[in-house]
Amino acid sequence: MIQYLTQYEKVTNHDLKDIVWDLELSQNVIEAYIQIEEDKIEPMQTESPQYMSTWTWAYMQSFQEPSWHRALYEHLLEKLGKCSVLFFPIISKEEFHFTLLTFHKNERKWRHYNPLRSLGHRKEERCIDMARNFVNIVEGWLEYIRPQARVFIETKKKPTLVKQKEGLPTLVQKDLTPTEELTLNWIMQNPLQFPFEDDMECAQQSVSSLDCGMFVMFYMDKIAQGQPIPKSVDKKFMNEYRAQYVTKLLHHKNCVINRL
Repeated sequence: MIQYLTQYEKVTNHDLKDIVWDLELSQNVIEAYIQIEEDKIEPMQTESPQYMSTWTWAYMQSFQEPSWHRALYEHLLEKLGKCSVLFFPIISKEEFHFTLLTFHKNERKWRHYNPLRSLGHRKEERCIDMARNFVNIVEGWLEYIRPQARVFIETKKKPTLVKQKEGLPTLVQKDLTPTEELTLNWIMQNPLQFPFEDDMECAQQSVSSLDCGMFVMFYMDKIAQGQPIPKSVDKKFMNEYRAQYVTKLLHHKNCVINRL
């Protein structure tokens, strides 16, 4: 058995088969991709691509503050100040379809990439609506934090929800990290609402394929490298891209191969 271990997930032989044979990818495959890319980035490296989990949107559907705090707010506070671009892979459970929302900080705009714009008008609109809702939640958090940002910086403390053995999470004061301070300074110095664009030119998966997850990883690769996303790619190209990804998994330090 082959296992690629992330902090919370694992990629197994079954997942590798799905990658190779162009089958539906589970979220843990993209989580593994994110960990591989994050491992290349130094903790205090600024102007770097930063990644949110594929599970962020799912946790936010609970509409409970502790879930939003742990799944979104804490990560935004840690990543936003040091990023050049922030990636939000989104999965629509209704269609089991992945799209990509990106915040381009230097360009001051949001952009949404859909690997299958021919999904159908109603389904496509649902994907766009999810991305817009995500934007509204993030920008709402920025507006909420701004009046408190200076106090956090001056006291070097931030309120954090901490799980308890029994009962509800408790709000406690924790030390502010240098990267969180970068985020707070950025929030104080910049506008907090940005234009939203739905990209209409990114390369598309074929209607018969199940490549949406692989295309989302491909988009992130290109954007992180500062390269334009091609308007089209062929099946041979995506097969080679899949092979490259499997190779990355197998050669990563977290890969464990057990011979039974």
